[in-house]
Amino acid sequence: AMAIPALFDACVDLAEQVVKTYDEPARDHEVVAVAMPLVLGLAAPMAEAAENEDDETARGIVRVVSAAGESWASVVAGADGAEPAFVELLLACTSYADVDVAWMAFRAWWTVGDEFRELRSNNPALAEERCAMLAPYYTELVAVMLRTATFARGFSAAPADVQEDFCRKLRYDVADVLLDCCAVLTVDGVLALVRGALDAHAAALMEALSVDD
Repeated sequence: AMAIPALFDACVDLAEQVVKTYDEPARDHEVVAVAMPLVLGLAAPMAEAAENEDDETARGIVRVVSAAGESWASVVAGADGAEPAFVELLLACTSYADVDVAWMAFRAWWTVGDEFRELRSNNPALAEERCAMLAPYYTELVAVMLRTATFARGFSAAPADVQEDFCRKLRYDVADVLLDCCAVLTVDGVLALVRGALDAHAAALMEALSVDD
């Protein structure tokens, strides 16, 4: 039904409400078992929305995916299971070009991160298994966060309230996601990725300056 434009908004509202209602996988496992494949089926529409820069469709999909990540974190990367396809979909949502749309997915990362830290405290051996599954996605997530934190061209000319809002989100929200990345990749691992990205950016800048000269 979400493929029908006239029904899209209503379907998003309903799907989000269902996911938020059945938010305890241990209790609602039958519903989650049916609903999770439907959520994963949003991967192709999300890719199409990204390709077409369809912000409204992407916004609706991200709402549903983010709600699923918050409600079912224990199934995604916790004690109740592992769902790499969902982590990949959540990463696609976070990578969306429009930052306001992508930012809607951050809360799901925080919840999954909390679930992972709890797992590490209660079952370190299982947490290490989850690390092996999560590491490639969190490595890419670090790169996405660095792109998100980069000021857009012309940022200094933006209205003061826009600059303030962006910097506030940058300071708190991106930092919180990077802390979750540290839980999976280790602090040294994240710092190495950040340093590598900064070195690459500096090299590209120096090359551009040399061409201008």
